[in-house]
Amino acid sequence: MRPRFWQPLTGRDRVALVGEAGGFSSSSSAEGLSFALKSAQALAASLNEGLTGFQGPYRAMVRILKGSIAFKGVKNLVMYHQTLRGLVMRTGILSSEVYAGAR
Repeated sequence: MRPRFWQPLTGRDRVALVGEAGGFSSSSSAEGLSFALKSAQALAASLNEGLTGFQGPYRAMVRILKGSIAFKGVKNLVMYHQTLRGLVMRTGILSSEVYAGAR
């Protein structure tokens, strides 16, 4: 069971995957600690009702994490593609004004 690009896996049957083992990491920054903690928290919450049937609630709880990872995957494609990155930079999207300071 290997994580697929942008599609983290939660496990199967009585096996649960959290953090990088399940593919919960950012492809754009290689950051995984916060995803590991959030996926572990979701697993712990899903186990509160017992071991039987925890996978369904766990999958539901990590849906937002999966969306965040998918977004970072798209961001990764844009950041490291010279033409796309240039187009985004030219638009000024999410840019901020330079503040010269108080005079």
